Amino acid sequence: MNANETSGSKNKPALNVPKTLVLGFLAAIVIGALVLLLPFSRQSGGLSFIDALFTSTSAVCVTGLTVVDTGGDFSLFGQIVILALIQVGGLGIMTFSTLLVLYMGGAMSLRFQLILKESLNRLSYVDLAQIVKIILAVTFTIELAGAFLLLPAFTRDYPLPTAIYYAIFHSISAFCNAGFSVFSDSLVRYHSNFLVLSIVSILIVLGGIGFPVIIEILDWRKAKRISLHTKLVLSITATLILLGTVGIFIFEYMHNIEFHESRNMGGILLTAFFQSVSARTAGFATVDIGGLSTASLFLIMILMFIGASPGGTGGGIKTSTFGLMAATAWAIIRGKREVNIFGRRIVEHDLHRSSTIMLLYLTLIAFMTLLMLSIKGFGLSSTLFEVISAAGTVGLSTGITQSLSTMEKLFVIITMFCGRLGPLTVAMALMVGENKNLIRFPEGKIMIG
Repeated sequence: MNANETSGSKNKPALNVPKTLVLGFLAAIVIGALVLLLPFSRQSGGLSFIDALFTSTSAVCVTGLTVVDTGGDFSLFGQIVILALIQVGGLGIMTFSTLLVLYMGGAMSLRFQLILKESLNRLSYVDLAQIVKIILAVTFTIELAGAFLLLPAFTRDYPLPTAIYYAIFHSISAFCNAGFSVFSDSLVRYHSNFLVLSIVSILIVLGGIGFPVIIEILDWRKAKRISLHTKLVLSITATLILLGTVGIFIFEYMHNIEFHESRNMGGILLTAFFQSVSARTAGFATVDIGGLSTASLFLIMILMFIGASPGGTGGGIKTSTFGLMAATAWAIIRGKREVNIFGRRIVEHDLHRSSTIMLLYLTLIAFMTLLMLSIKGFGLSSTLFEVISAAGTVGLSTGITQSLSTMEKLFVIITMFCGRLGPLTVAMALMVGENKNLIRFPEGKIMIG
């Protein structure tokens, strides 16, 4: 190696992993939009670029907000393209890139492994290729099982080939927490079908708890132990689903007379349970969301904001972030110097990262809501609901999505993109240089509270 090569190596800029992930998702979105613009992607008529971009972003970011009818406006080819974008976006760009590298018999470079580690939310480089294989195997097994279990319900209403396609589409959409449906009314037509709603709910939960948790559960017989992360994710997930179900049931039973009269007690409970699960970034609906009581809408906003879990297919600030923030508040209230969860002390770095994520999400939601209100204004509650749904990659809406202006669609696109990758990742990708904190400043005291 000569002097010039050595100098070039030293001056080579550090790898910006967040920027690489951002560019990967952007590439998938743009390619998806261009394919959806092709004439044979639509059943009839044309599609504007902003609508194609919106649909592609919603699919890759597994959100489910739609400005056109997926089943009515897109051809079979267009629907399959959307389904492929959902699968790629749900599992992550790097997962499929790894699959391609392994299929072609190539070796993963250190740069590639670093990006993959960050994409999968792994703490180390150990067995990354094997983990990707397990993730793909688990994903396709669960989605195939879900489609098989959904098939009997769809065969009652549609010919066998159509029923098979619908079962596969909704199984993938549910596990990826995408919320896309080929039905114009989402799953409202199956609001009383216990089989469909229970299977879709299970798929949503499995996709939302994250692959690290699923892998650990599958490996429990061998390991005989459950990590702190898995305990936290499972406990908060169960608690949020339970509280959401009880809250929506009570609010709709007490205040929504029309809803109460159209369904029996079991139907209201089933709807409350499903919407509690779906609000955790899935976006399927068995009822007109805009027709729910104000209390239920606010509760759903909270669930959408918290979202799913790290390493999963959903969005939001994540259950672990919410858990750390709640544990921190509880420790401060009790006068404790350290934050402990399930007998384990939480390191300060994780607490700082959680508070940063929480602040960035709140900033994103507040800023985008303000921008949308300044343009046309659908009312604060509907606009805030739409923005939180986009930021949490949920896909539920009070009914204003298809009435958005071009500028408002662009704002929602940006919100969905930031919500899927995480505002922290996007912010880090935009950073030009790296601050290594070579100077340590003296401590300062600030009054708080």
